[in-house]
Amino acid sequence: MAEAHVGKVPGVVRSTASMAREPLAFLTRISKQHGDVVRFRLLTHEVYLFNHPDAIEELVIGHKDLLIKDWLTRELSLVLGNGLLLSQGALWKRQRKMIQPGFHRDRIAKYGDVMVRYTERSLEKWIDGEVRDLHLDLMHLTLDIVAQTLFGVEVGDYSKRLEEASAVLSARFAGVEGVLPINLPLPVNRRAKQAIAVLDEITYGIIRERRATGDTGDLISMMLGAGDMDDRQLRDEAITLLVAGHETTAVSLGWTLYLLSRHPEIAAKLRAEVDEVLGGRSATSDDVPKLRFTDWCVRESMRLYPPAWAIGREALEPIEIAGVPLKKGAQIW
Repeated sequence: MAEAHVGKVPGVVRSTASMAREPLAFLTRISKQHGDVVRFRLLTHEVYLFNHPDAIEELVIGHKDLLIKDWLTRELSLVLGNGLLLSQGALWKRQRKMIQPGFHRDRIAKYGDVMVRYTERSLEKWIDGEVRDLHLDLMHLTLDIVAQTLFGVEVGDYSKRLEEASAVLSARFAGVEGVLPINLPLPVNRRAKQAIAVLDEITYGIIRERRATGDTGDLISMMLGAGDMDDRQLRDEAITLLVAGHETTAVSLGWTLYLLSRHPEIAAKLRAEVDEVLGGRSATSDDVPKLRFTDWCVRESMRLYPPAWAIGREALEPIEIAGVPLKKGAQIW
């Protein structure tokens, strides 16, 4: 792309307050007002917001070795530790290599069986004509599935505690509160620490059980089998996968079903494909390549309503993106 014009948003207090209150609305508004590159201040940080696809490709591919995850993303380490989402460089490569066998075709097929079984079990509770909170249903369902595939457990007694802890931490890190020092004596920080303690108690307890029982087919067992992770690293990877596979999946499914409800002709075409491929039987992972239109619907939903709608990076040294010079330490979204 040609050298971009940089729009500037004045007022650090107003920008910070807007980001804390409605981050997506704020970023959308300033993009419409100022164009493909917008500069604003957030607390003590100077942030550059890039929207043009060419600039984003330049960032994530062309300059990937000169960037690290931004300061807001790194703050998530208070919850996720040094798991795959937040680790960088050589550690990231090592952890990715160790976790990769957990996504081997045979294991994916078993995870698929779990997904189908739990989904069918959930749908048995639905009654034609009733009004349901679909997001809540999907959050319960994805938590059940992740607990089984990741930990090899029925969520059971963990369910309420996990959901409450996740809700507290989502609220704590959703806005600018996420950059406040966790040790400040604030109610939001006390609640966050209690929620982290709940996640730690559950996760470390399951790790201890798996060390005693051996491989039960879940991801924790596979990572233990790799033989090169201590309990802290196992905890970080497990909680990362729990968070990444729970709420984001529920949000994606929710938007997909919403869009299908708004476009009945598309829903009918999707239903026809499912009927033709499955013929009334339960789905398996082998059916996925045949469900092409279904795949397209999910992908289009994620394009329109991505559960993770921004990524952040920080410049390790002065660089130039789309003709815009950026200083070392610049926050790039």
